[in-house]
Parts: sequence; structure tokens; C-alpha cells
Amino acid sequence: LYSGRPVLNSFTGYGDLIQAYDAGISVAAGDPAALAKAILQLKSLPKAARAQMGARGRKGALEHHEYYALAKQLERVLFPLG
Repeated sequence: LYSGRPVLNSFTGYGDLIQAYDAGISVAAGDPAALAKAILQLKSLPKAARAQMGARGRKGALEHHEYYALAKQLERVLFPLG
């Protein structure tokens, strides 16, 4: 996600994140036919659409998963009045 490129995912547990940011395509692990179809689907998208996917993923990663952002969230929980 940080790279700003669309993600093609076949790992269990990351699909929800990729879908939440509309940052790529996820398929079930161990399904080579679905992976091949996803590769072709991603390849067939216009370059601008792939760039937008990548940009959405990077934006989501920086806003919600970057260390500074996570530290600020933790700070708000630990010190809500300060």
C-alpha cells in the first residue's frame, strides 16, 4: 500500500483492508485460477484507474497505518483530556 501501486493479494487476512481502500484485488489463497483472472483483470484496467487504486491505498496506509498516525491515535486514547 505504501508504494502507491495497486495491490494484488492472495494472502488470508489482508483482503478486507485492500477492499476498504479500494486499492487492488484480493483472491482466496490457494486458488491459482482466481489469481490468474485477477492478474488479467488488473492488467486490463486503464493506467489511470490503476494509478487511482494505488493512490487510494497509499493514502489509507499513511492516514491509518503509518507509525506517527498510530502514535497519535494511541495518545488520544491514553490522554483524552490533554
